Amino acid sequence: MKVKNITFIHAADLHLGGMFSGFRHLPDSLYEKLRTSSYEALRNLIQTAITEKVDFVILAGDIYDVDDRSLKAQIQFQKAMEQLNKEGIPVYLIHGNHDFLEGKYFNLSLPPNVHVFGREVEVKEHVKEDGTSAMLYGFSYGKRHIKERMIEGYIKQPSGDFHIGLLHGNLDGEMAHGNYAPFTKMELMQKGFDYWALGHIHKRMLVLKEPYAVYPGCLQGRNRKETGEKGFYLVQLSETDTRLDFRPSSVLDWQAETIEASGFEMSELIQRINERKDHFRQADKDILLELILDASKAKKEDWLYADMEEWLEAVQEGEEETPMVWIHSMKLIPPAWMEEGTDESQSFLAELLGVSADIGREEFEKLTASLLTHSAARKYLKGWDQTSQEEIIQEANLELMKRLNSR
Repeated sequence: MKVKNITFIHAADLHLGGMFSGFRHLPDSLYEKLRTSSYEALRNLIQTAITEKVDFVILAGDIYDVDDRSLKAQIQFQKAMEQLNKEGIPVYLIHGNHDFLEGKYFNLSLPPNVHVFGREVEVKEHVKEDGTSAMLYGFSYGKRHIKERMIEGYIKQPSGDFHIGLLHGNLDGEMAHGNYAPFTKMELMQKGFDYWALGHIHKRMLVLKEPYAVYPGCLQGRNRKETGEKGFYLVQLSETDTRLDFRPSSVLDWQAETIEASGFEMSELIQRINERKDHFRQADKDILLELILDASKAKKEDWLYADMEEWLEAVQEGEEETPMVWIHSMKLIPPAWMEEGTDESQSFLAELLGVSADIGREEFEKLTASLLTHSAARKYLKGWDQTSQEEIIQEANLELMKRLNSR
């Protein structure tokens, strides 16, 4: 007797139409690649679906980057869906908190192979030519913020060979994204489904193995926090097992690299930086690299007082190789003696830095309030999380240290 099976692609968080206004300083060729990267990533997905002759494609939310969807993004997506329609490949799609149904969009109709889930949890059946059936469950965000536990509406139907849940929501305990449509691992297991196609969290994450519950991550990294290779999963479900095959789709990757900098002269550090760039170049893909110099054990090396912007320009100079490894930012982990409580902490400098480091959240927000309420700046800023706050204070400390030591 033949074992029943289905093959599909699971992707999420395409964020088509995302803006990259903060990176116009990149070399022209690299900026153009970044600007069109989400569309190229989608094309890579479509080509894989056609080549692998999948039974269907699942898109688990946030197709577009913002609720005010650009015309270009909608046209690019429409063309991609028409390609799949010509190949007879259905698409099952839910909208998330970025592309919710009430958002602004142009009235471009999608081909009949695209099945969009409504505001409440509903079930759609996919039947293969051999009679194998898959029941797909999901809902689309009607508004941006869905705080309800929508997981409660996923009720397994008595019919169907396979049961797949599409859910754009937050796993309880994850803090990196908004806590929308929250759920627990136990709730996923109790539903009795064969696979959970999750979306919302941009990093690849295997939540469960029995049944498989997976965040595929985004198709293309959009900023320095979305590091590593991005893509989607080719999934094979059968009556006996489940197989996941990660397929890269990103056309360039964001990476972060920490280099031990203590005890090295500037010329030695530059050599070490170039060695790491050559290492990343072996990936045969353009890389946007954040470089972190670990000077926690440093004493009084003269380069500690160098301007980071000048450092950055120096390491960017002459970067014309293909593929390109472009260092877009540099940070410094400061020497331990800058921290309060070390042997040198009684010095005026250490005491001054200690006062700065002790700035609390409330005081920080008070000091930065004028920027957040500025008519020109506020539309680009949404406040700072704890990590960003610490980075800002650390950079201010380094600048203070440089200025005091230059006197």
